[in-house]
Amino acid sequence: MANINATGFFMVNYDEENWKKLALQLRKDHKVFSPNDRAGLIHDVFTLACQGLLDPVLALNLSTYLVQERHPVPWALVRSKSKCLLGLLSKAHKLLYKNYLWHLQDHLIDLVGMEDTGTDLERFFRYDVLCEAMRSGQRKDVSERFIQLFSQLKKTPLGSLPGVGPNFRYLAFSFGVNKSSEEDWDYLWSVYQQSPFDTDRKFLMSVITSFNTKNIRLRNLLFSLDENRVRPQDSLFWIEMMGKGLGKTDDRWDFILKHWKTLARR
Repeated sequence: MANINATGFFMVNYDEENWKKLALQLRKDHKVFSPNDRAGLIHDVFTLACQGLLDPVLALNLSTYLVQERHPVPWALVRSKSKCLLGLLSKAHKLLYKNYLWHLQDHLIDLVGMEDTGTDLERFFRYDVLCEAMRSGQRKDVSERFIQLFSQLKKTPLGSLPGVGPNFRYLAFSFGVNKSSEEDWDYLWSVYQQSPFDTDRKFLMSVITSFNTKNIRLRNLLFSLDENRVRPQDSLFWIEMMGKGLGKTDDRWDFILKHWKTLARR
């Protein structure tokens, strides 16, 4: 193996036979390679495959060992690099691939647990794993946990409870809300207005603008022009975070054209 411990700022491509041997060794005993080495292999095989320099089958073959992987560093590379293959797949195969990626990491739920404890690295890894679990839609038990937590947080003015750290609070706000609920939007907007922390407001902004019902989208667009509600420097960022929406056309573009003079002055 070249670039031991991933210390060099370069990628390594092997011939097909060596990629197969590396994949076989990872399945037999992945711990003969350090976490950095495993992360380097994941980075290189997926990056090269996505750039058309390597058969994507070799990347998938190497990834099969991940059902045994328990270290956060290789998993960070999996999440940042593996999704690039989605651009090479048909709509039907994209769903299969997403399900496959979750199958590889389902075992991590039992590893990280559902209590927000441990070192900073353990907390970050848990946050990452639980995010993926809820995005995948494969673990209803995890989603239900944060739906319940959001219901508890809604009973407080600033969405905080003793013993609930920022990671779990963010998970509850991101995945526990009903994105078509006026009540949930109103509550998050209230927290956004009252929060004294800029980082907290930035996060809440991303959640508030993710609601996609027609009435709430229109309200979010109009709020972007109101300096008493959204700071002028945040207006375009606010509109950008709203995403395209569910319609065939992007309603944000029509809104920007209509109010361009106001937005340009900010």
